[in-house]
Amino acid sequence: MGKEAITRQGLVYYIDSSYDSDGTNGRVTLQIGVDPQKLEAMRSLMEEMLRGLQASPPTDTEIAEAKQHLLGRRQSAAQSNQEISTAMAREWHAQGRLLSIDEFEATIDAVTRAKVLEIIPDFIAGGIIEVRARR
Repeated sequence: MGKEAITRQGLVYYIDSSYDSDGTNGRVTLQIGVDPQKLEAMRSLMEEMLRGLQASPPTDTEIAEAKQHLLGRRQSAAQSNQEISTAMAREWHAQGRLLSIDEFEATIDAVTRAKVLEIIPDFIAGGIIEVRARR
């Protein structure tokens, strides 16, 4: 989405994402910086991309690449003491304890394409909330 919205269409100047979980339920959020006059075009692009996710869901190869990305990020993303402690606190909150690397890998490996396909309708049904700054 970033490549399309930022580079190709020039709709936004910032996109970030996060995933929060309590160990049972999860929430994916996107934070997008967009000029107000481009908001409707960005909303349309977002809706188009979500429809595209359902029409062309991730392949086994893409899911395998995402798993590798998550494993690599867990080992190398947190660099400062604050980033490391934040990552550990999130894992403690989500899992009730810190996982060993073997446990984390097993958790990631348990994600199958069938499970991904199963959650796509709920993911797409999520809400879009706009927060606009006052002038």
